[in-house]
Amino acid sequence: MMQLSREERYIQQQRLRTAIAHHGRQHQEEQDARREQLTKGGAIL
Repeated sequence: MMQLSREERYIQQQRLRTAIAHHGRQHQEEQDARREQLTKGGAIL
C-alpha cells in the first residue's frame, strides 16, 4: 500500500463521500418509485 499525501487522502475522502451520498439518493428514488408502483392500484401489495 502506498502512502498518500494529505491532499490526495482528502480528495479520496471527498470522492467517496460524494459517491455514498449519490448512491443514497439513488436508492431513495428507487424506493419511492417502487412504492408508487405498489400503491398505483389503490392498495399496497
